[in-house]
Amino acid sequence: MPNIFFFSDPHYNHSNIIKFSPETRGQFESSEEMNEEMIKRHNEKVGKNDPVYCIGDLAFGSDFSFLDRLNGKIFLTRGNHDDKIIKLHSDRFEDIQYMYDMKIGKKSYILCHYRLMTWRNRKFGTRHLFGHTHNAIPSIKNAIDMGYDNPQWNLAPASIEEIEAYNETLPDMLPEGFVLPEDRKSVV
Repeated sequence: MPNIFFFSDPHYNHSNIIKFSPETRGQFESSEEMNEEMIKRHNEKVGKNDPVYCIGDLAFGSDFSFLDRLNGKIFLTRGNHDDKIIKLHSDRFEDIQYMYDMKIGKKSYILCHYRLMTWRNRKFGTRHLFGHTHNAIPSIKNAIDMGYDNPQWNLAPASIEEIEAYNETLPDMLPEGFVLPEDRKSVV
């Protein structure tokens, strides 16, 4: 199986994400410090030619110089904060889609920035990799939050093997009584 990596919601250049996500980003004093650490962790895992799928919300602002420092051939699933980076740097991405439907080995994956309630072949084990929720909606079996605010990923892309191992630990359903959180408009 090739080295393929996945991640979502790094929010490069977004200083407020530090305040809104203290569990995973509270150690940073600035977005510049956060950017440097995320680039380091990204490049420690992803090789120059490895395919890597960002499942949305790559960056804020207008300084996208970090893009040239990230290893990998980047495929982008459009998130709600990606319009500007796509407009200015679409040539940096191998492909840009709202959703990917792919097979890796014998397993199928649906990539969408937003958490779906259902997807193609869900009942047959197709995995849904998502972001956007900033760890507000827990991962469950076959619906996996790939966002950098999920402590599981340690602010770094995850390999298929890591995703599959994590998936085996997840519950089949959301916790009893789970209620969707209020929309945190300042972040999502």
